[in-house]
Amino acid sequence: MWQPIETAPRDSNILGWNQYDGVLVYRPLYFSSKNFAGWDAVYDTENLAEAPTHWMPLPEAPVST
Repeated sequence: MWQPIETAPRDSNILGWNQYDGVLVYRPLYFSSKNFAGWDAVYDTENLAEAPTHWMPLPEAPVST
């Protein structure tokens, strides 16, 4: 279930959503080791993704058989 971005953990990657980009993987961004600066879209090489407004945890990785 989608939750407000303000409730997201700041120590791991998340699935983030915004109305312009849809669902992207985001990582927490820090200016220094203690100053949270926002969210960085993992695969956004041009740095054009909007900040997420909602989040949910990443799903578990598939188990190989």
